[in-house]
Order: sequence, then structure tokens, then C-alpha cells
Amino acid sequence: MRSSPLKTLFALTLLAFLLIPWSVFADTIFVSPLTGTYGVGDTFTVRIMVSSPQQSINAISGVLSYPIDKLQVTSISKIGSVLSLWVQEPSFSNSKGTVSFEGIVPNPGFNESNGRVLAVNFRVVGTGPTDIRLTSGSLLANDGYGTNVLKTLGTASYLLEQKEQMPVTPPALLETSGDSGGKDEPGPAVIDLNKYKQPKEGGATFKLELPTWKEAMDWAVKFFSIVIPLLALLFLLIHTTKRGVGNIQALRKNLRKDLHGIDRLVEKSFDILKEDVSESIRILERARMKRRLTAEEDATIHSLRQSLTNAEKLIHQEVSHAEKDLDD
Repeated sequence: MRSSPLKTLFALTLLAFLLIPWSVFADTIFVSPLTGTYGVGDTFTVRIMVSSPQQSINAISGVLSYPIDKLQVTSISKIGSVLSLWVQEPSFSNSKGTVSFEGIVPNPGFNESNGRVLAVNFRVVGTGPTDIRLTSGSLLANDGYGTNVLKTLGTASYLLEQKEQMPVTPPALLETSGDSGGKDEPGPAVIDLNKYKQPKEGGATFKLELPTWKEAMDWAVKFFSIVIPLLALLFLLIHTTKRGVGNIQALRKNLRKDLHGIDRLVEKSFDILKEDVSESIRILERARMKRRLTAEEDATIHSLRQSLTNAEKLIHQEVSHAEKDLDD
């Protein structure tokens, strides 16, 4: 029985796959995606990946190169990286066209076939076929000796094109008719400016739509729903301020009235005290006519007169200050 060509092709493919050494898929730093097409001004992300399924590695370093006349790096992201300790912070140079990185994976290291190292965001500035390649790198095994087990460095190829200018198509202007589709609500009013002037060949057609009565009413309701509360708040503020000023003025008037009453009471009490002290002085003066006063009695007369004078001045001064403070 003859085998079909499809079975023969499948058998050869399987045999070739089994004969390929596994080292091709191991211990490599590569770029993803491998291909792509982008336009000038576009931005896209390239991921630097690592593969080491056969043995554990604990250090990764490398340099990614790109043509500066076609690509520019806008930013670098370490989010999701297998590296948690960075010997050299990832950096890029758009003047040299390089992205550099170097980091460490703590124990037990990295031992998988697909791990992210870094994400690089590019902006397209030129056109043509473009290669991005890892020009140098190292994968150090977690074997206590730091053996470099790197076997291959990856390359990606992209096609960068000039963006086509999309033609601007003017929006279609629909004619309106009296038929509203059975709805009672009127549609927006339409003024056809072309009725008054015939456009030239290929000229644009304009129609001006005015707001409907319902839209105008909705706008008015929204406007007054904001303005009326603001006016009410302003009126309340003015009224409260006016009442407060009136209360303060009434309080000052009452205080001034009470102060005048206290002033009269103090003056009356002081007059009584002054009369009593003056009577004592007169008694001593009459005694002087009959006999010679002692030095102590003379000093008493002088002290009483001086005290009366000082007390009268002090009372008038304090009352005057109180009235002045109240007026201010």
C-alpha cells in the first residue's frame, strides 16, 4: 500500500524536529515580537526575553541595538521582570542607539523557557526595513562559578512605512421632510443656505441646525435651577449681615447708655465721699484756729486733699477711655 504524500511530509517533519538539538531553544536572550509593520509616528513595545529551561541562571546582562534614524526609545519598563536586583539600572541612549541592562535573579534562580527581562517602548521616526538585535549579553549559571551559558542572541525585523494620508470625506447632509416617522415631537429646524445661492460645481453644501423648542426649554430650566439658588443664598447672606450689624449697633447703644448711668452713679457716690472728706478737713481747719495742729494732723489734711484730687482725675479719665473705646 502506497503512503500518501501528506503522511510522508508529516513523518519527515517529526524526524527533523526530533533530530534538532535542544540547545537551539535553550540559554538565549531574544526579542519579541520577531516581526511587525508600523507607520511613522506610531509607538510599539519590544520585550527582551530570556530562555533557560535546562539549567538555573542567576544573572542576566545585555545590550540591545537599534538604528537611530528609524527608531527612538521613549521609555523602559521593568514591570514583570524576572530580575529583582539590578546591578546596572536599565538605560538607553538615542544618540548611540542602545539599551543596556544587567541584573540578578536571587536563589534558586531562573529555570524556565520564557521570562521577561525588560520592555522597551519605541517611536517610529523613519521608514524602511529595520533590524533590532542583541549585540552582546551573558547568562550566568547558578552553579557557584558564574559560568556563562549563553548560546544565542536574538534579532527582530520590522517594516517601517510612511503613513498614508486618509482622505477627509465631508459628512453627508441629509434632506429633511415633513414626515417625522409618526413621532409627535418636532425635529430640529433646518435652514438650507443653498436656497439663496446656487453652489459652484463641486462646492460644499451647508445646512444650519437650530435648537428645538424642547432643547431651549431644557437649557432654560438648567440655567434657572442654578441661578435661583445662588440668588437666594446671596439674599440670605445680605439679610443676615444686615441683622448682625443692626444687633451690634443696638448693643453698643445699650452699653453706652449703661456707661452713662454708671458714670452718674460714680460721680454721685464720689460727691458724697468728697463731702464727707471735706467736712473732716474743715473740722481740722477750725481746730487750727483754736490751737496749733500737730504735724500728723497737717499731713492728714494734705493727704486727704491730694487723694480727693487724684481720685477725681482717675474717675473722669477711666470714664472717658471707656466711652472712646465704645465709640470705636
